[in-house]
Amino acid sequence: MKKKLITLAILSSLPWQAATADQNDILQRLEQLERKSAQDQKTISELTSKLNALSQQSSGSDSVKLEQRLVKLEKKTQRQAKSLKRKIESQKDRLSIKGFASVYATKANVKGVTLEAGVDTHWDFSPDTIAGLQFDYKVSDSIDAVIQLTAKGKNDFDMDAEWAFLRFNVSDNLALRGGRMRLPWYMYSESIEVGYAYPWVRPPAEVYVTSFTTYEGVDATYSHPIGSWITDTQIYYGTAGTNVADAEAVSGIAFTAEKESLTLRASYNQIDTISITGFPLSDDIDYYSASARYDNGKWFAMLEGAEADIGKKLPFLGNIAMSGTLGYQFEKWMPYMSLSKTYSDASHESNAVSPVQKVSMESITLGMRYNLNNQVSLKAEIADYDNFDGTLGNTVIGTELALNPNLVNELDKDGVHVLSVGFDAVF
Repeated sequence: MKKKLITLAILSSLPWQAATADQNDILQRLEQLERKSAQDQKTISELTSKLNALSQQSSGSDSVKLEQRLVKLEKKTQRQAKSLKRKIESQKDRLSIKGFASVYATKANVKGVTLEAGVDTHWDFSPDTIAGLQFDYKVSDSIDAVIQLTAKGKNDFDMDAEWAFLRFNVSDNLALRGGRMRLPWYMYSESIEVGYAYPWVRPPAEVYVTSFTTYEGVDATYSHPIGSWITDTQIYYGTAGTNVADAEAVSGIAFTAEKESLTLRASYNQIDTISITGFPLSDDIDYYSASARYDNGKWFAMLEGAEADIGKKLPFLGNIAMSGTLGYQFEKWMPYMSLSKTYSDASHESNAVSPVQKVSMESITLGMRYNLNNQVSLKAEIADYDNFDGTLGNTVIGTELALNPNLVNELDKDGVHVLSVGFDAVF
């Protein structure tokens, strides 16, 4: 309910009211201008007739005055038309609309390995298919509103607001935001829904699988050059929740540095007082992440890692996750390979109730991306998950184990392969 209220508050706030008010004002002024223009044209016609008549009769002062009056009236009409045109163009510049979509057919060879998206043993378009629209409205020179709406196949294409915030650019270096935003935990957090932005069909499951992805709150980002590096420092605070879990507070700091083809990133995040299905648990989570990316248009290389340090009173375990990707772009093709791993060690497993709670999983992903144009890319990918070591890794929703009691044995014996074919688009 809180998420819906925030989204509705943003949608009904000043920018959209301003947009409606400005549009109504333009329409009213346009009608007035049309009426005034018609009157002016009538006056001009009458004055022109009189001027012609006077010109035939004489070349006296009345003819000169009438001609001057006619010129002034024509200039006034032209000024009014130009003013309205400028206002209409100004409104068009204030609102920008962008869209994105991903459509993929996905299939796994072991039932129950869902990747938290509903992947099954038959070809299905739902797990990795998504469509979205982003609206950016410039309220003033320093304030803008952003709404990003998405519909995901894994959620039966129910519309959801991933972003709904107001941003105040205090200066060229400092920006403040308030509303609903993405948790800034990863390299691709801001563009996680936009498949065109990264090489894979989906980001590595070992790293990019967390209970919370968005939060409602505030943040501040300070941008500043350090030598030849461009840096961003972001701090945030708010609350987060899902259908089964809520966090009373989420907070953290993320630092990003860019220099030519190289991007470095690190973050520290804390999740406090988690409630599971309404029951509060007085413990917290510390979440760390770091990444490095090199992309010069030919070579793509990326390393990313994260660690969740979870309090002992919580009924789940922390883990360490890491992933590396290497790709090479030639003409419109880019083959790529990823190696990923996640596991829980002794420091994470002291409060494990059963071995299934532990985490162990490795994967190798081979894929090919083809850039059809600068807005559409085609991708094909096969991911092989293995080394589960008697656990479910983090590819399985726990309820699937009840439906397939032999799932742990199947994963230990043969692992699982996931195939995906489809496309990403931006527009």
